[in-house]
Amino acid sequence: MLKYLQHSEIDFTLWDACVQRAEQHLVYAYAGYLNVSTGGSWDAIVEMQHGKYVSVFPLPFKKLLTEPFIYQPFHSQQLGLFTTPESRETTVAPYLGQIPKRLRKVYLQLNTGNTFEMGHLPKGFSSVPRITFHLNLTYAYEVLKESFATNLKRNIKKAKKEKFEVTETENLPDLIKLYRQTRGKELKEVKDRHYALFQKQYVFLQKNSLAQLLEIRKNNELIAGALFLKQPGKLIFLFSATSETGKQHGAMPFLISRIIKQYAGTPTILDFEGSSIPNLARFYSSFGAKPVTYLSVSRNNLPWYLKPLLK
Repeated sequence: MLKYLQHSEIDFTLWDACVQRAEQHLVYAYAGYLNVSTGGSWDAIVEMQHGKYVSVFPLPFKKLLTEPFIYQPFHSQQLGLFTTPESRETTVAPYLGQIPKRLRKVYLQLNTGNTFEMGHLPKGFSSVPRITFHLNLTYAYEVLKESFATNLKRNIKKAKKEKFEVTETENLPDLIKLYRQTRGKELKEVKDRHYALFQKQYVFLQKNSLAQLLEIRKNNELIAGALFLKQPGKLIFLFSATSETGKQHGAMPFLISRIIKQYAGTPTILDFEGSSIPNLARFYSSFGAKPVTYLSVSRNNLPWYLKPLLK
């Protein structure tokens, strides 16, 4: 039986036990990460059996004026339905059907495990396919390297000639600074509050040993860095930045090749988290990563005068 729970009714211990046992296990759905990412503004639909949660479906929400709406939190690419072997309701549609009508605007990105478990969407809902790229690291590094594109191998050689060293760090502020000086300048929709939230998310990840931050410096100047979210069976390429010097010398390809080498031969999927942007898609696929589909679902029953404010 499915039940809608308000945030105050959710047992976080039962919640995390379910997410960690789920086939679709993702750190984004941990109660602590959701609490940080949403400021504690999330409800949920759960399936309960014998006093424990066997399926969970988080519903992050915000308010515009007095209008609550469901949204996808920052740095949480996928959420959706998380099921365990005891689950009886294993398709997404019944959970969407439990979302109260008062929540007239809904936008959620489901996880890759939900793509073929949708069921018939309730009236008013639609879905759109999105793409991420996965690289299976089960094989030895020498085997994985055979699938690297020629241009990628060339860039890695450039970095080797520079004798770059990839080091672990906890210095996220420097990486954020580099990002804001480079690609971040083009992303006007990413505000100071998003970077402040990212710092809080990183604190949670660090505290729970769920993050691996790598960097490359040249003459003590940061030229490339990347934050990987790590969980059993999966690495997620969450955030990165490269300077012009780093681009010229193949720093990011070299950094990613190092983490591939570190986890090669283990039952791990490297999720590049995107992308539909052609240049990024080519870059991720150059490592041998394959496209994997996930879906976004939405409905918008807002009155006409609110729709432009909540696109």
